[in-house]
Amino acid sequence: MKQFLKKILPGVIFCFTVAACSLVEIGQVQKDEQNGVWNGPSIPPSASAQSITYVSAFDYPEGYDWRADPERGEVKCSLVVFRENVPVLKVPVGYDYLVSPDPDMHRIIDGHLYTDFSTEASTVIKRDGKQQFSYPKPEMICDFQVSGDQIHTLGHSRSGHGFSYRIDGEIVLERDSGYTFERITYEDSTISFAFAEPITSVAGVVERYYVMRGGKIEQVALRDDIQKVWDVVFHQGEIHYLASLTGVQGPVLVSGQQMKALSMPSSFQLISCRIAVLSDGICVEGILSDRSQLYSVFWTSKGIYQLFPKGMTFSASCLGDDRVHYALNPATSDAAGLIYRGGESLDMPSGYSCMGQMAMDFSSGILSVGLSSLSGGRPVLWVDGQIKEMDVNGYICCVTSQML
Repeated sequence: MKQFLKKILPGVIFCFTVAACSLVEIGQVQKDEQNGVWNGPSIPPSASAQSITYVSAFDYPEGYDWRADPERGEVKCSLVVFRENVPVLKVPVGYDYLVSPDPDMHRIIDGHLYTDFSTEASTVIKRDGKQQFSYPKPEMICDFQVSGDQIHTLGHSRSGHGFSYRIDGEIVLERDSGYTFERITYEDSTISFAFAEPITSVAGVVERYYVMRGGKIEQVALRDDIQKVWDVVFHQGEIHYLASLTGVQGPVLVSGQQMKALSMPSSFQLISCRIAVLSDGICVEGILSDRSQLYSVFWTSKGIYQLFPKGMTFSASCLGDDRVHYALNPATSDAAGLIYRGGESLDMPSGYSCMGQMAMDFSSGILSVGLSSLSGGRPVLWVDGQIKEMDVNGYICCVTSQML
């Protein structure tokens, strides 16, 4: 097994001088009275910049304990977007504004904030606080892509049965049963995704697996000795699937006509696993159990195998330089988490954890991770070992970059 390389980078605290809750004080602010949205100043990037980093954070009233949330989501708070450390957008959160306090129900794409919200009867998609469309079915959006002027969504029904794939809210594919693998991939200007559907046969109800690509549906050809299919994805012109086979302890990755068994300790049990797509191959991440502790692990199609210390759980991940990077939260609040930077394991600052699946980004050779205080203090942005404190009473939930 490949051993960890332990390395601690010295952290320096930098305080942002602009508070997210004081946009009106920084000038060039516009308020949309109808939507309650504040827009901050537009600051051009430096001439040498290769990318722009965006960070989103939930900002609660000063003194409010957002961790305990005693008002159970009813307290007034905002979703703030920072552009190169300067707040540029502030969106009110709550049912009245159709914006959720869930960190995984918004994302930043090409510098725009997209949110999804479900009422009892509909799903509403907004961009920068303004409604783009809605449709009369409450769904949980599990993946979201923007291609040109079109918004592509995969949604699972809030009833627990079925899913839909939509473009700008209009149904392209809908099923009353089954589920997706919660991923839209964009390759060679073509959108694709995989899904499972129950089929009644003489042997009972079994699942069939499919890939929809370019508007066409293709069934996945499976081996006969499969016990469980964990994940399916279309990548580099081939269908890849991850499965457990009869008589094989670890998961098996099948890519076209090739099969690769992924090794794991004989005393461990596989709890879950999924595929992460790299530009030059496939990575598999999973959770193992030794009956008393959980372990996070990942494999690459090139044979690299990394088992993280017990109790560490995947929080966020990103890709960069054909490597995978992870933030792993500690098992207890008094332990330090890990930041795995494409081959080296770095200690996360003590007293912090990573919240939300999108709070991590790699761009222009720089890894950025949004970390939130376990004691209720200010969140920080970890940038290749330097710590930048953000003046919000809340937590970071999305970090992403836009290439220039």
